[in-house]
Amino acid sequence: MAKHENYNYMRAISDINGFDIKNHSDTPLQLIKCIRSWFSETVSIANMITSNKVYSDFIDFNTELFLVKTNKYLGEHNSTEAEKFAKQEIEEMTIPEYILEIERWKTKR
Repeated sequence: MAKHENYNYMRAISDINGFDIKNHSDTPLQLIKCIRSWFSETVSIANMITSNKVYSDFIDFNTELFLVKTNKYLGEHNSTEAEKFAKQEIEEMTIPEYILEIERWKTKR
């Protein structure tokens, strides 16, 4: 078992071998800049939008998602409870649910 774990660890290390590790300073905008840079350097994607635009869109999406989920509960609950349920629903969303919400948001724009 230890050997298998060690192998997986070594394989993961070899996957990042040759790539510069970038520090995102635990800030969302800096993380987006690092990921954008990685896509450019590693996957050779060009003509990407700016990191600030990605961050702005991310904030807009999350704001709208919270409002949509809050409004879903407002008919039967007060605003405090509706916000609590909305937050919980968002936290419990699966990746496929989250992707569907992104697609819904993108089509509305």
